[in-house]
Amino acid sequence: MAVTWRGALFHALTVTGVSWLLGLGVELALTAFSDGHDDWSALRAADPGSWSSRSSPSWL
Repeated sequence: MAVTWRGALFHALTVTGVSWLLGLGVELALTAFSDGHDDWSALRAADPGSWSSRSSPSWL
C-alpha cells in the first residue's frame, strides 16, 4: 500500500486538529475549574465566619 503525500498531509492535519481540539477542551475545563476554585477562595476570605475558616464566629 503506497502512501501518497496528500494522504500523509491529510492524516497529519487530522491528527493535529484532533489533538488541538482535545488540548483546547482540557485547557477550557481547567480554566473553568480554577476560576470556580478562585471564586470559592475569595468567598471564604470575604466571610470570616464561614464554616471553612479557622477564625471563631462573631457570636462566640
